[in-house]
Amino acid sequence: MSNKHGFLNGYLRNDTLHNISLLSGSGSKLLDANNKRYIDLNSGLWNVVLGYNEELNQNFKYAFSKILDNNLSYIDMTSYHHELYEEVAEMIIDFIGKDELQKVVYTNSGSESIEGAIKIVNSISNKNKIVSFSNSYHGTFFGDMSVSGLTKEVNKEQGIDYSNRVIVDFPKNSLDEEKLFDYIKNNKNEISAFFIEPVIGSGGIHFRGLDFYEKLLKICNRLDIITIFDEVATGFYKSGEKFFINKLSTTPDVLCVSKSINNGVLPSGAIILNEKIINQLKSKTIKHMSTQNGNILAIVSIKETLKYYNKYNNILLENVKQIEKVTKDICDLHNIENRSIGTMIAIPVKKDNINPLIEALKNNGILVYRHITKTGNGLTLFPHININIDEYKKVLKFIIKRVKKYEIS
Repeated sequence: MSNKHGFLNGYLRNDTLHNISLLSGSGSKLLDANNKRYIDLNSGLWNVVLGYNEELNQNFKYAFSKILDNNLSYIDMTSYHHELYEEVAEMIIDFIGKDELQKVVYTNSGSESIEGAIKIVNSISNKNKIVSFSNSYHGTFFGDMSVSGLTKEVNKEQGIDYSNRVIVDFPKNSLDEEKLFDYIKNNKNEISAFFIEPVIGSGGIHFRGLDFYEKLLKICNRLDIITIFDEVATGFYKSGEKFFINKLSTTPDVLCVSKSINNGVLPSGAIILNEKIINQLKSKTIKHMSTQNGNILAIVSIKETLKYYNKYNNILLENVKQIEKVTKDICDLHNIENRSIGTMIAIPVKKDNINPLIEALKNNGILVYRHITKTGNGLTLFPHININIDEYKKVLKFIIKRVKKYEIS
């Protein structure tokens, strides 16, 4: 592999987790430059929630060509309007299905969505402390880093200002939950907002019962604490519903999304606001714009992906339900500990075994992800939401056998 490009992930590098060069994709499979085929249980965390999807990609090509045929490859949305901005915003709001959420702000990524949400909080609240969870991950911009407990150690050289940040442990039990609720009540005059990753994704798939989130939202709403749900990782079916918030009767003030909003084809994201936040912003000065916000091809890609989701909605919901059931049934049958919800799956593994396991699975044509944190380590699996269930069963059984082999030896 050449050494002329790089990325900043821990350090300046271009080596990758799986060290393979990709040639093509099909469904849930990848083909590398040596014509070796893999099943991808890695990319579902990131953008490729619908897999390497021929139907969707053909729809993209057709929709993009219509825009490019009009020579409108770029529009500055602060200077000009296009009918797609309003059309797609309405589609996003309808797809979410929460009447309280009424306005869309387009972004380029999950990191930018969270950064924008932090600016909104700072603009409208006269309180100064923002709360988030210790193993949560919210992005790589300066604001994002200040609320991402998972990467606090990695970011220690960046001069992040944590003076108005409170990073609390994610509750492990009902007693922890009550302690958190008491903390919020006792500090209501200082807390401006709570950033909530409903399923701790990169931190190893941790989540609580629905009653916890309902109570957390209701307490914050009652105490005038802005609630922001970061569904960049959990959104678009991965938690078993279109969004985790669809499991709840209470709705947060702000929803941040990205990744699966367009299956990763172009950098895209969005911040969705409720009426209370909208009205408060009308009297405030705030600037959060980058030149590619509202990139017209990105907006088209969101439209086509939402059309695909709507077309196959019932099938996707049922498939994710089956993925969750298969995961729990097979792990329980083989007495393998797991934390799973929808297509987000963690299998605890000793730290020293993680890399050898990943390599062994790769050699057998299976790509998985990992989590390594202060509170636990293991494999993380993120199958595509439309993966063939029989194929997933077969692959998961093989993974379980390998896990048992490494953990027992």
